[in-house]
Amino acid sequence: MAAKCQALNLSDEQKCISDATFDHLDVNPPAWLSEKLVDHPLRNVSFAEIENESTLNEVHDHLFKRYALLDRVVRARKLHRQHFYPLDLDYGHKTYVEKLTNERFITLRALGRLEKRAAEVLYAREKWFKFVRQQQEEGEEARENESKQIKREAALFRSYVKDSQARISRKRQKENQRRQEAFLNEAYKERQTMTENEDEEHWDSTEDELEEDREKFIDIMRRLLWLPTFVESLPEAV
Repeated sequence: MAAKCQALNLSDEQKCISDATFDHLDVNPPAWLSEKLVDHPLRNVSFAEIENESTLNEVHDHLFKRYALLDRVVRARKLHRQHFYPLDLDYGHKTYVEKLTNERFITLRALGRLEKRAAEVLYAREKWFKFVRQQQEEGEEARENESKQIKREAALFRSYVKDSQARISRKRQKENQRRQEAFLNEAYKERQTMTENEDEEHWDSTEDELEEDREKFIDIMRRLLWLPTFVESLPEAV
């Protein structure tokens, strides 16, 4: 370190350390930036291909440190030159400071492009998150509506089954009642038939004699009382 500072005519140790740190940082960029710097100088790197936030942060940290060190070295060299070197004997310090100043400007512009890309990536991510969140909300709403629809359909189905069972039960009761009535009617008819048959089988001549006595009695009453209207109101024998 001391030999390098002497070769560069640097008497300020802190300024020498800044130069050495800058050189170390400049030859050890992040992997993504290192690949780009092989084919393009920093001024032509657009950072448009960076898609993930971690790479953005890594490259931004590197460029920010580079810019801070360049600014520190430039200010320190300008101050050192003013104090120790006359205008006609600067040993190339002015040219070197101008080179560092140009690198500082290029780094600042690169930081601007990188921050713009970071904003685009963050916006796209936020937009994507918003889209995903919207899809999730719509999915949850659709599932909730579907669940409500299923519950409504289940309630309607239960009501339909209940009504169907009630109709079937009423129909079954009516059918059973009809069958019972038909059975009773049939039994009654059979009973009537059996009674009529029994009446025919057990005919008694006494009834005919009683009917004849009744007719005789009515005839006597008609003759004695002369009441035809009364006789007419009496039921006639079949």
